[in-house]
Amino acid sequence: MRSMTGYGKSVYSGNDYLIEFEIKSVNSRFLELKLNIPRELSFLELEINNLIKSRISRGKISVRINLISFKPPELKINAIKLAAYNNVFKEIKAITGNQDDIPLHLFLENEQIIYQSDDLSKDNDLKSRIMEVMSTGLAEHQETASKEGKSMYNYMQQAITDMSAALSKIADSFPAYKLEVNERMQAASKTLYNGKLADEEMNRLALEIALYVEKSDITEEIVRLEHHLRKYAETMNKKGDMGKNLNFILQEMQRETNTMGSKYSHNSIFDEIILIKEEIEKCREIVQNIV
Repeated sequence: MRSMTGYGKSVYSGNDYLIEFEIKSVNSRFLELKLNIPRELSFLELEINNLIKSRISRGKISVRINLISFKPPELKINAIKLAAYNNVFKEIKAITGNQDDIPLHLFLENEQIIYQSDDLSKDNDLKSRIMEVMSTGLAEHQETASKEGKSMYNYMQQAITDMSAALSKIADSFPAYKLEVNERMQAASKTLYNGKLADEEMNRLALEIALYVEKSDITEEIVRLEHHLRKYAETMNKKGDMGKNLNFILQEMQRETNTMGSKYSHNSIFDEIILIKEEIEKCREIVQNIV
């Protein structure tokens, strides 16, 4: 079990390059990947995407790669544009009467005139370095996500234990409650109608009361909720993306708990019903951040 929230960073510093890789992620229903990489590394964008997707299946991910080269750059001059700019300066001087020389830095700082012609896509060593740095940073990211996932796992394990204990108390106390309700209603009907209804009608009334009490039985809800708790525990121990499955199970658990609470409304189990509902809500918040 891993959290969608994670952080990783890795740096390579050598005689040729300085490469910095940073990755951050938060929870999201889908995989959202935002890359911030230098323009000269655009040829690696597809491979960078594929490497990240092979490690992370879901979440909002922000990736930054910084590259500093210590190699002498291959600089070239765009002679056509240089001549065009020079002619423009001559015209400006002729119109304004200014005889100052053209500042050289204006040409050197213009990327359309002086440009770098290095083709980094042919540098296999650089490509290997970047992939290595990314793998190290991704491993750190996965480690932080796994640590948070472990904390989530431990909490939900305890939540299952607490909900199971509360459900056992409800199951143990319900038969006595059911009998008490039946006896109370039967006694009330006799008090109200004794002597007013024929024996056959009294028997029919007693049967209707018994059927009414039977409809309020929560045995099925208890059995289904016990099943959902076991299924939840099993799913937690599976590999792969489990967040969506856990969320679906929690929805079913919430439905059974609401039905059970409406049928069995008694002060003696009020705390247990509240406990189960609260733990389900807490777990639903947690699973939104699980992959």
